[in-house]
Amino acid sequence: MIYGDQAVFAIEYKEAERHYISSDGTKVLMGYGKLWMQGYFYGTNEDRLYLEGYFLGEVDDLLTAKPLDYDIDKLSADELFDLLYDSEDYPGYCFSGGTFTDDFLGYRFKRGDQVHIVWRIRTDQKLYFSDLIHYPKAVHYCIVDLAAISKAKAMLVAAYDLR
Repeated sequence: MIYGDQAVFAIEYKEAERHYISSDGTKVLMGYGKLWMQGYFYGTNEDRLYLEGYFLGEVDDLLTAKPLDYDIDKLSADELFDLLYDSEDYPGYCFSGGTFTDDFLGYRFKRGDQVHIVWRIRTDQKLYFSDLIHYPKAVHYCIVDLAAISKAKAMLVAAYDLR
């Protein structure tokens, strides 16, 4: 199921058939998902994940992104990615939410009421998931309103009656 607008920001999530039962007997929701930002996805929906852990945590990381105090207006997407990748000053901008995003290198930061996200698929390792094999190798850069991220998250949370 898609929650949100894939052309802006959306969360794709499909519940797994089997779930982990915690020590107190409650069901822990597991499934498959990816994030969509301006028509490109981030993550793979072929690697099972915890909905309330890694997956919603990744969305929360976008909502709580730190501001970036650097003039980026004249940087290309590649230059911005390189700035964040190469700098030891920017570890808090890393955008990685567990195994479903292991094949990506990404960063996020906030400017006003928007989150800037820059990422690329990893090229230093073999890709095993079929949805990633033909993923574009270019650096992707998008700017998403916090309201769009919050709306997509609220739709998913409501669908599963979470927090």
